[in-house]
Amino acid sequence: EYKAKKALAEKEEISVRLAKKNRYPDFMLGASWMVMPAMEGDGEETDIGLMAGVELPVWQGKYSSEIKESLSLHSAALNDLKNTENKIKAELQMALFKSNDAQRRITLFRDSLIPKATQAFEVAKEDFSSGKGDFMNLIDAERTFLEFKLLYERAKADNEIACGEIAILINDPFYEKTVNKLR
Repeated sequence: EYKAKKALAEKEEISVRLAKKNRYPDFMLGASWMVMPAMEGDGEETDIGLMAGVELPVWQGKYSSEIKESLSLHSAALNDLKNTENKIKAELQMALFKSNDAQRRITLFRDSLIPKATQAFEVAKEDFSSGKGDFMNLIDAERTFLEFKLLYERAKADNEIACGEIAILINDPFYEKTVNKLR
């Protein structure tokens, strides 16, 4: 989408230049050379011709209108290109935010919450098996552990989705693999 709009803006810029050149006179020069059999006898006749011409731009109003139209189309194409750039930048910033947020959650669950929930679940199992704890504490500790595991996997999926969005926006299908190698 961006490349197409950039090409359109460049095309309109060329159209403006061409429209401005239509106001200037066109000069033409030509030459011709022709060998023909002679009308009388066995010889040949050679004809040489020269031509010169000038095309004057008499209809200045027409040319001014063409220039105004070309400038207007060029301006519209540039505005459309700028809007597309801004849209892509905003989408890229949002995707980067989503990726950073997902990476923060991955680190939080992997390094802090899941180990603590695992430890709490193990303690609840030991308490229940020794008769010190009740069944509700065991179920609650397991539920918390499973919720954290689920949220951890959700954060990983969110990060993959954000990396895919970034890869599309920057037109780099290997972005995700590159980012994962850097981690």
